Amino acid sequence: MIGRKHWLFAGANTGANTGAETLARAMTVVETAKLNGLDPQAYLADVLDRIHDHKINRLDELLPVELGTPERCPFRGRLMAAVTSVCTIDYVAKMMGEDVELLEAIISNDDNLTYGDIVSVYLGPHETISALTDAGIEKLTDMIRAARINTKTWHEFLDDFVDDAELVSRIRAQSPREQWSGY
Repeated sequence: MIGRKHWLFAGANTGANTGAETLARAMTVVETAKLNGLDPQAYLADVLDRIHDHKINRLDELLPVELGTPERCPFRGRLMAAVTSVCTIDYVAKMMGEDVELLEAIISNDDNLTYGDIVSVYLGPHETISALTDAGIEKLTDMIRAARINTKTWHEFLDDFVDDAELVSRIRAQSPREQWSGY
């Protein structure tokens, strides 16, 4: 599996086709292959082998929903992943009422959210921003909500998931009312 740092060059801002849109399309194909019982890497290799001599008016035959096998996926031909949006960490922090630095610290560890939940969007030759998919936002929200049950659980969460001691101290120093502002 590749991690979010490998998405650095997912695409360039060329007209309406941004890196995030390119990434969303690629992830849709990968997730649709998974939903239909296919190994995404094997599926893409198979399609790339076949596509050069496949009739253009029959390209839909190469879609994951058509190639999934009934043995591996009883819903063959019916499962299609939806293109998802991605939101910047700044925007997610505003939606959740959370500290941007806290969210950045949590997502900086690849173990905290799963593959595909966090993406890096390429903005220029040496500039990227982190973004979360809808699923990533939901998982992060659930993770923080579960941690905020009480002060002890919250402090344990901060110790386990945030490597920056100075940030942990600053977040702990906030009053409980400030800590629970987004919930």
